[in-house]
Amino acid sequence: MRIILKPLIDTFTALEEQIAVLDAEINQRSKTDPTARRLMTIPGVGPIVATAIAALTPAAQGFAAGRDFAAWLGLTPLQKSTGGKQNSAPSRNAVNGRSAAC
Repeated sequence: MRIILKPLIDTFTALEEQIAVLDAEINQRSKTDPTARRLMTIPGVGPIVATAIAALTPAAQGFAAGRDFAAWLGLTPLQKSTGGKQNSAPSRNAVNGRSAAC
């Protein structure tokens, strides 16, 4: 039985080591990136979320308002307006069946 499980244990151990290396890299980058440092002052935003937002979001000038950024993240419904009448489309998270905390 031990011979059968040995490859699985070795794989699990190697993955744990890789995760530790990547986690250290993310932590290091989050400390040196001013945007990530500012984002980490928000309660609930840690190094992983802060570096992901800093690395993947478009420039702030591309969003007309904070609500547009929240809609881009999928946290609030998208704004749809026609003839001055505001219609809110469902958020991406609501369409995918996820809560905003995901």
